[in-house]
Amino acid sequence: VIVANGKVTPMPLLDWEAERKLLCRSLREAGGLAKLTFSHATTDVLRTVITKGCRVLHYSGHGNSNFLSFEDGAGLFHPLENERLKHLFAAGAGDSAAGNPKPKLVFVSACSSRKAAEAFLEAGAKHVVCVETLSEIEDRAAQAFTRAFYCALVRGFFVQDAFQIGQAAVETCPMVGRGVPSNAV
Repeated sequence: VIVANGKVTPMPLLDWEAERKLLCRSLREAGGLAKLTFSHATTDVLRTVITKGCRVLHYSGHGNSNFLSFEDGAGLFHPLENERLKHLFAAGAGDSAAGNPKPKLVFVSACSSRKAAEAFLEAGAKHVVCVETLSEIEDRAAQAFTRAFYCALVRGFFVQDAFQIGQAAVETCPMVGRGVPSNAV
């Protein structure tokens, strides 16, 4: 829910299934061989994924400059503030038999997610792609960016180059009016 001017309204629904299909299709068409796992965003799932290890962590949800939206395990809203996100992501970063399983890349597909991206970086992520703009991101812009970015990444481009390719895809997409991702950190 969102509370604005004393009124409680539900958060807009995101089309998770369309994003899942887009990611799978983009990787397949780029010739990538990757094991993908999809789940609802709970702090337990996030910590488990990090502990087990992955190369790329892709978060898609709602965010603002103070938190990313997670679920509480019962489908209810659980805001995870950036400092708590950093602590959860950083846990276990010391020497261990398992090595450092931190993802090399975190992709945060959420509005106003730069502060969350900074938390991921401070906690040990090497690269983070995020959205700096304060306006809502148009779904088509996010889809065009995501598709071009992952295609370039799978084909061996560096993260910064893949980011620029994603931006160019959004800027030239005829169905997009606004919402070009403006920063990678």
